[in-house]
Amino acid sequence: MLFKLKSIILFISTALLIVSCSDSYEDSDTLILGHAGMGIAHIYPWNSYESVFKAVNLDSDGTEMDVRMTKDSVFVLFHSEALESETNLVGNIRDLTWDEIKNAKYGYPYLVNYSVAKLENVFKVMEGRSDKTLDLEVKPFLGTNHEKYYKTFNANLLKLIAKYDVAENLIIEFNQERHLELFKLANSTISVFVFNTYEKALNWASKYSCDGIV
Repeated sequence: MLFKLKSIILFISTALLIVSCSDSYEDSDTLILGHAGMGIAHIYPWNSYESVFKAVNLDSDGTEMDVRMTKDSVFVLFHSEALESETNLVGNIRDLTWDEIKNAKYGYPYLVNYSVAKLENVFKVMEGRSDKTLDLEVKPFLGTNHEKYYKTFNANLLKLIAKYDVAENLIIEFNQERHLELFKLANSTISVFVFNTYEKALNWASKYSCDGIV
């Protein structure tokens, strides 16, 4: 099965963004997206509100974000599973509720005033912004009972997408095959990409009629 691959360039700094948005990319299928907002080397913590909206409001096509789900099915933007990797709180996101996470502050020097972002709040701001693309990288689930987690994740994410009518703005990346398969069974219209090794990504993208690979 043949499928179309759309080019995605993730920028990690403002300088790279400016270079990447030169005239050579105009009127092409290439998307210039932020990497978790402004990337790991910026003054804002990656995946924070400030980083995400800074990237979106520059001359970019949008941004990629890392997405995880809490114990009570709230979606947060965070790269690692363990909060202590980047914040002042301890624990795995999947084992904690949003109320237990919402006051977490990034713990890096000079970054302590920034909070963990909630995906719904990003959707609220981006509702109606059809000129920008949001790329949701679904982070791997490392707990038990994967099937239940995947189905709960997919059902709640689709509800959130429908609530803010952002389906046409989205790319969703999966790197676990069963999660991808269940999502495609639940929804066949939202753009889905595969993020894995080159061989697996090509195989899964073809097998599940995905839009491309990362």
